[in-house]
Amino acid sequence: MTNEIAVSPSQITQACSSEPAVPLVPNNAVFRGIEQAIRETETLEVFYHTQSRKVTQWRRMNPLHLVHVDGEWYLLAHCHLHRQVRVFRPARIRECRRTGEHFPAPEGFDAIHFLKAKFHVADDDSPAEVKIRFDHSLVEHVAGGNGRRARKSSS
Repeated sequence: MTNEIAVSPSQITQACSSEPAVPLVPNNAVFRGIEQAIRETETLEVFYHTQSRKVTQWRRMNPLHLVHVDGEWYLLAHCHLHRQVRVFRPARIRECRRTGEHFPAPEGFDAIHFLKAKFHVADDDSPAEVKIRFDHSLVEHVAGGNGRRARKSSS
């Protein structure tokens, strides 16, 4: 594809829509435990199900912020396993235990900035440059069968 096109976020929202799936509802006791741990800056041990790997395991985390986006709750927490702030779904927490250990607020952490970057929130209707790269196996489909071959990306 060599042609450039410009599409504004409002054009995309007018052309595309989706209905959210029925959200998973967090366990009330787990949700209250998370809220309390955030208020008291207390480390939690949670029995968390990671959907992508189909693994449920105990994890230690420092809960920082709860946010409700598109009908789903998300928890921003510093994961002790990965040593970074990660996004967790409270509905995937099977069990939650308080540790009695308190943590300092992470220096420079801004939940709003993190959320905008993680959820790719568009602040306005200004155009943004987007590059789309296709796997080489899709060349014929991308070219549209009009006899032209799309240029392969080297990466």
